[in-house]
Amino acid sequence: MTEKSKPVEQEITLRDLIGRLQLSIRFLLKKWKVILLCVIIGLALGVAYALLNVPEYVATTTFVTDTEENGGAGISAYAGLAARFGLDMGLNNGGNGLFSGDNIYDLMETRRMLQNTLLSVVTIDGKKDYLINKYIEVENLKKKWENRPFRTGLSFDMNSTVLTLSQNKVIAEICKLIIKKNLDFPLKSKAGSSSSLMAVTFTSKNEQLSALFLTNLVNNVAKYYVNTVTQKARASLGVLSKQLDSVRTQLYGAMSSVASFQDKNFNLIRQQPRVQQQKSSLRMDVNSAIYQQLVTAVETAKMNLQKETPLFEIVDSPVLPLEKRRPSLIICIVLGAFLGGVCSCLMLLANRFYKRLMTPESD
Repeated sequence: MTEKSKPVEQEITLRDLIGRLQLSIRFLLKKWKVILLCVIIGLALGVAYALLNVPEYVATTTFVTDTEENGGAGISAYAGLAARFGLDMGLNNGGNGLFSGDNIYDLMETRRMLQNTLLSVVTIDGKKDYLINKYIEVENLKKKWENRPFRTGLSFDMNSTVLTLSQNKVIAEICKLIIKKNLDFPLKSKAGSSSSLMAVTFTSKNEQLSALFLTNLVNNVAKYYVNTVTQKARASLGVLSKQLDSVRTQLYGAMSSVASFQDKNFNLIRQQPRVQQQKSSLRMDVNSAIYQQLVTAVETAKMNLQKETPLFEIVDSPVLPLEKRRPSLIICIVLGAFLGGVCSCLMLLANRFYKRLMTPESD
């Protein structure tokens, strides 16, 4: 009984690997014409990509934000006057903390700010229209989203004041697209720095769209930012101003009453009729005292409003022509030629390996 011979396991040594590598190199050198042709094709494709690719226009705005520390000694000394009338002057409203650090950037990415910007009426090519319609046109969303269920909302009429459900969905999707594709914050710190100098960019394939969108976005954010920080101070000033007008009316009425009584009773001898005069005089004195305090409180409220109004100063705004971004011609040429050469070599080696696999006895 003979034992079956076991198959001999072939071990690949380093010499074999080097030998096969040398064979592959010699094989590729023989096919240099094919490789050169593929390199030329890749180079031509790189040139075509660089020249035919639509450039992108980058709009950049840099701005400065700052809010002073609240609770100054000068205003605090008069804050009790407003407290007598049940008002809070807002000396510790925490405005600095609300919009500190990168919170301004987060505010720019909210739907409210983006929607207000998209629905801004702008003039493009001599025609007034919503900015969102220009964005839809530039991004070719009607074609890209033609199969979406909300495709009926891809048109916004300036004569319509109520948004449909489809239009609301379109706005929501466009806001996500803007945050992902168009908006960028080059100075945004990962650690949340409190630097007051900030910058925001908007990139699109249309120069006017980039400039108009970013300008309107920054203006909307600045308006909301200032109104929010000064909301309490403006409310206090409004209430105090109304009270001041009311007391002024009563004071002038009491003064007129006293003057009228004296005119009618110039040679008065009896004292009983003077009671009415004394009442009017007392009312005039009380209103005069209240009026003086309210005048002081109103002036204090104006000082506080001025103090609370934060700085939002635009340093640089988009100016046409904008920065144009397009793929570098040299990089596209080098990359196209390299990929053409690599792909041709891989294809030739794969073809050679396949043929040898099908006919292992042949070299």
